Amino acid sequence: MKHSTDSKRRDVHYEVGDWVYVKLRPYRQLSISSSYHKLSKRFYGPFQITEWIGSVAYRLQLPPSSKIHPVFHCSLLKPHQGPLVPHSVSLPIPVVENHPIVEPLTILDCKLDGSTSPPTKLVLV
Repeated sequence: MKHSTDSKRRDVHYEVGDWVYVKLRPYRQLSISSSYHKLSKRFYGPFQITEWIGSVAYRLQLPPSSKIHPVFHCSLLKPHQGPLVPHSVSLPIPVVENHPIVEPLTILDCKLDGSTSPPTKLVLV
C-alpha cells in the first residue's frame, strides 16, 4: 500500500528566487470566478518565490492588485522552465456578484434620481 501511495507523490523543493507557476481554481474562488469553468486556465504566472515558510509553503511576489493570499503550498506550484517571458499569463480578473470589477476612465456627469427612495446617485461614465 505504501509503495502504491508513494509512487504518486513527488518531493519538491524550491529556492528563493525561483520562478514558478501557481495552480488556481477560479471556479472555486468567488472573487475570481467566471461562467466558463472548463475553459479557464489552470496555471498562472510565472511569479518569483520571495520566502520559504515552513517545510512546504512558499511566499510569492504577486502583483499588488491581486486579491489572493501570497502564500502557497508546494503542491500548487509548478517550476518555470526555459527563458523567462515577463507576465505571460496574468492573474484572473476579480469578480463581484458575477460581474467583473471595472474602473471608469472619467466621470462625465452625475445627478440624483429623486424617483427612488432613498434618492439614487446616477453617474454618466
